[in-house]
Amino acid sequence: METINNKVGQKIRTLRLLQNLTQEKVALTAGMWTSQLGAIERGEKNPTLETLARIADALNVDVKDLFDDSGQLSECAQEGSNQYV
Repeated sequence: METINNKVGQKIRTLRLLQNLTQEKVALTAGMWTSQLGAIERGEKNPTLETLARIADALNVDVKDLFDDSGQLSECAQEGSNQYV
């Protein structure tokens, strides 16, 4: 059974790769270690809401996009704009 940590981690990885961002770039922008972001993407860590908010900001998406299974993204994510690139 896939856990919520796995689902959210995979969504973070997918959003990051869609924007051609490295773990290092997202982690730096979110104020965390690359190893921490990697563990979150693999579903090994249980991030706080504050951490998820920082990751969402680094990916230029809404926090809700990290939990959305529908494949739909918020307007800012759909536009593909990323202020951190």
